[in-house]
Amino acid sequence: MPSPDNATMAHLNAIAAALKIPLGQLVENGATCELDDASECLRLWCLLKTREGRGRALAALRAVVDGEGA
Repeated sequence: MPSPDNATMAHLNAIAAALKIPLGQLVENGATCELDDASECLRLWCLLKTREGRGRALAALRAVVDGEGA
C-alpha cells in the first residue's frame, strides 16, 4: 500500500476514532466483517443526494440503536 499523505491520514484517524478501533485495525485488517459493514454504510451514505434522504437514513439507524438499548 502506498504511503498516505497527511490529509488521508487525518481522515483515516477520524474514521478509526469514530469506529472506536485502533488505526492499525482499520488500515491492516480491512477485510473484517465489521469494517466491511461500516464501509457499506459509508458507501450508501455517499449515494444519498438530499438532506432529507440523509435525515431519514439517520433516523432509521437511530431507531435501530434505540431498539438495541445502546
